[in-house]
Amino acid sequence: ALMFDQPDLEKLTLQDWSEQLPALARQISWQGRLLVVTLAKAGCIALDEEGQVVSHPAYPIQQIDATGAGDAFGSGLVWSLLRGLPLTEALRISNACGALIAAREGILDGLPRRTEVEAFMAAAAVPD
Repeated sequence: ALMFDQPDLEKLTLQDWSEQLPALARQISWQGRLLVVTLAKAGCIALDEEGQVVSHPAYPIQQIDATGAGDAFGSGLVWSLLRGLPLTEALRISNACGALIAAREGILDGLPRRTEVEAFMAAAAVPD
């Protein structure tokens, strides 16, 4: 898997690729299994190895400190994929992990446990 946040991807390519992941994959000759772009308040979008684009909206939160949110997202993604979860569920969990960090002050004390991520996802309303 290769993961970018939208601002860094735009710096590298000088374009907004959030709606054109298949074209980006062709441009960079991507041959991996998963290409993911985090979109902050817009959620995330991914391209799988079959060329399917999957997205998930962000959880609505009151952002306090986004430091570490991308790392938490990536951790949730790896955790989910290693367990063989479907991509849609992996993105849902990843967004929850990032949201939980961004809604808190500081990183280390804010790292969520599995039960906390599950409770957050069950209680949070995510737009379709």
